[in-house]
Amino acid sequence: MNAKVLMPLVLVAGTAPAAAQTRLPKPVIGTPTVVATRPPGPSWITVGSDYPTNFVIKWTVVPSASSYRILRWPNGDTRYLQLRKDVPATTANSTTEPGYATYSDNIGILLNTTYSYQIEAVFLDITGTKTYSAKSPVASAMSVPYLAPANLYYTATNSVEPGLVRVNLTWDAVPAAASYHFTGTYTDPRGGSYDLRPDNVAPTLLVIIDGAQKFRYPTNGTLLRYHLYPGNTYTFCLSTIYPGGIRDETVKKCLTATL
Repeated sequence: MNAKVLMPLVLVAGTAPAAAQTRLPKPVIGTPTVVATRPPGPSWITVGSDYPTNFVIKWTVVPSASSYRILRWPNGDTRYLQLRKDVPATTANSTTEPGYATYSDNIGILLNTTYSYQIEAVFLDITGTKTYSAKSPVASAMSVPYLAPANLYYTATNSVEPGLVRVNLTWDAVPAAASYHFTGTYTDPRGGSYDLRPDNVAPTLLVIIDGAQKFRYPTNGTLLRYHLYPGNTYTFCLSTIYPGGIRDETVKKCLTATL
């Protein structure tokens, strides 16, 4: 009968049977990133073009904001941010409409182009550090074209100068116009064509005709220092001058009359 030989069990420190081994997770190195939440920005915004190359932006006031940052890009393409301008709250906040702020933008505006705007409120702490709010919704508008005065017509009467003619020009008021530019020519029946003296027409000549706003411009020897002669053919033209002296002389309304 063979005797069983018992082999001694040898344990090696730091090891364990394969089935019992467990991998521990690697330690996290560094501090997790905490994304700061921006304070709320303007909740409402609108924009419109009141005359060529100018936009008026209006938005809701953000309490405690020291200023606002206006962001602008053309044709819906945010890659081409054209404007990043800070405007003091004391300047933007409306005195006539509490709770709203406004800003007029005429920096590099092109005609027939749609521009989009957003507003950020800017907060300034005692150390001078700026904090920007979340952005407002997006508002977009297209710049309005130049407009020529419509419904231009004339009436002719005898001038205070014997043998001469006085002509009154009347036309519809153009929205947001600051004034109008008058030019003209006349053709002498004996030959030759001549320019009339150009002149700017102030808006103080506004009159009401048939319940509508119109401008009346008397052209006589006293106002423009020239006389209108019967038998001559005259061409009268008017273009609109917008705030800041903006004018496109190629956009004008003309009429021709033989007196």
